[in-house]
Amino acid sequence: MAHSPSAHYPGQGPHELQPPSPTVVLRHELPDGSAHWDWMIAPAVEGTAPLITFRLNDRPDSHNPKELAATRLPDHRRLYLNYEGPISGDRGHVRRVRAGMIVGGFLGPTRGELRIHWAAPAEAATVRLTLENSDQWRIAVLACEALLE
Repeated sequence: MAHSPSAHYPGQGPHELQPPSPTVVLRHELPDGSAHWDWMIAPAVEGTAPLITFRLNDRPDSHNPKELAATRLPDHRRLYLNYEGPISGDRGHVRRVRAGMIVGGFLGPTRGELRIHWAAPAEAATVRLTLENSDQWRIAVLACEALLE
């Protein structure tokens, strides 16, 4: 079954997330030795809604402004917010490299802009997401600055 980038958000136009909502970056190492980054976003801090997930070749929690290509993956179970270890079906293993909270913004079927407070090190970032075609997105890290702890 093909995955639609708007699967979480029926209807028209952008939709507000329910901040604060958790987000996590996982390093996914595959059995063939290759690896990529999975960026997962929970629509709300509580509930059972699955995680909006993107696969990237570089980390989206950059300290410097940059643009990244991303592939929208099928939704993932919320357990991945805290999970590290092997993936069933001999699909490799994941390790959490960073977690944070989305403190504002929106994510709709074709675009979004998120304000994220990353932990360890504590940083505030603004990230813009734009659907390019089908399941391909452009993710732009617009700004990132240290937060006082």
